[in-house]
Amino acid sequence: MVSNVMKPRTRILGVGLFCAAILSGLILSGASLSSARCGVLPEATEEQQPAPTDPASAQIYLQRCAMCHENPQDRVPPRFLIARRSAEDVIQTLTTGSMKQQSSGLTADQIRALAVYLTGKQPGAPVQANVDANRCQGSGGPINLNGPQWNGWGRDLENSRYQPKPGLKAEDVPRLKVKWAWAHPGPMATGQPTIIGDRLYVTTEVGQIFCLNAQTG
Repeated sequence: MVSNVMKPRTRILGVGLFCAAILSGLILSGASLSSARCGVLPEATEEQQPAPTDPASAQIYLQRCAMCHENPQDRVPPRFLIARRSAEDVIQTLTTGSMKQQSSGLTADQIRALAVYLTGKQPGAPVQANVDANRCQGSGGPINLNGPQWNGWGRDLENSRYQPKPGLKAEDVPRLKVKWAWAHPGPMATGQPTIIGDRLYVTTEVGQIFCLNAQTG
């Protein structure tokens, strides 16, 4: 996003910061650009699970998933957190993501039913984004390490989420306009975007890393 009246330096920073905000699901107000700090996220608390309605999926879960997700260790998510995800996200994780090995031998219908059983949600029609539709034709050249930077979660070791030189003021925000858009191939559950110079890095649930030109997408 960019205002037509901004200076070039402001334009670069505005694009990078706003794309990072959109991609990570954040809404930045004018005040937050200059003074906001994020507090500590509340710890996830277990919620009551819906009563099983699909005995076949319940059996698959007990045989293939429960050993880890009923007694989670380290970074393994407990079942109540899986229930918060979309059915599409769970299907992708089971078909092309980190749980592909655990779902080996299951049919597409079984995987879909298991996702519905775990989340209580019906998946929508599958959408496959063409990530090569606007592929760069040449090398992007060296990265400008002195350019705008946002390292992902918090910018610094204090996790301040504070940009000391945003390149735009609160009164500039209403004049921002869409400059480009990019279709992310899958859920954004893996991490927040990283900005270095004119590069915008994003990741996917299945372990892909995409480098976008912050000026053009």
